[in-house]
Amino acid sequence: MKSRKFMFLLLATAILFLAAVSVSLWADYWKACGMRGSCGAKEGTCMTHRSSSESTSAPVRVIACSAGEMGSSNGATSSATGALSQAGSCASMCGAGKQSGDNCAMHESSSKHSAAAKTGRVAEIGKLPADIFKPYFGMRNLLASDKVKGVDKLSASLVKESNKLEKSLVKAKAPSEQLDALKEIESAAAAMKTDNLSSARESFGPLSRSVLAYVKDYGSDVGAYSFYCDMAKESWLQESTNKGNPYYGSQMLKCGALSGHIEKGQYVSN
Repeated sequence: MKSRKFMFLLLATAILFLAAVSVSLWADYWKACGMRGSCGAKEGTCMTHRSSSESTSAPVRVIACSAGEMGSSNGATSSATGALSQAGSCASMCGAGKQSGDNCAMHESSSKHSAAAKTGRVAEIGKLPADIFKPYFGMRNLLASDKVKGVDKLSASLVKESNKLEKSLVKAKAPSEQLDALKEIESAAAAMKTDNLSSARESFGPLSRSVLAYVKDYGSDVGAYSFYCDMAKESWLQESTNKGNPYYGSQMLKCGALSGHIEKGQYVSN
């Protein structure tokens, strides 16, 4: 009997110890991560989780909000980049780096043109205009319809409009990273001057990547939706959610998943 009582007491003690440890660990977790993407009013701190987005391999950095910075900063996310939007509403609580004396660390973009993302602000000038999107959308429509005639003219138009934007950015003394990103669009668009459907589709991938990278960092004057084709391992942008895959056309017209959209001039990942 004494042996059984001892074993029972030992087991009860072990259970109570494990329960206490579990409660303590859960309490710590709840303080840091339980309010996913928001700041606890008591602690004044929050942590974001790792982003699972296919567009970045960089880890999400911790965003710490001081108690004095929490309050009316709901409009902060409207000026944040696509990379910042992945950090969630916690960045909004921190004021997206705009409050004086704040200690928010912004989510870092893996793009080599991520200067705007690192500062938590979309560039005030040089958002990709409708004049550039118009020929881009035109090329996408032709390729989705298994057509290549007319792609070369649209390509020339896109290069021309990119040159105009580049001149205005130079005049406005835009950062070199922004100019480099725009030059990538021009270079990729120039490669679309072909009368071969397969070549045009192959070149449309780099063009779409460069356009999407620019929009993520510097914004857009046009609303659009981005899709990712797992078969082609490429993305594209189009005016509506009615998918029209430019890489396969009628062969797999609806192949692709919605990956994000442009809202109020900024890219938002799904």
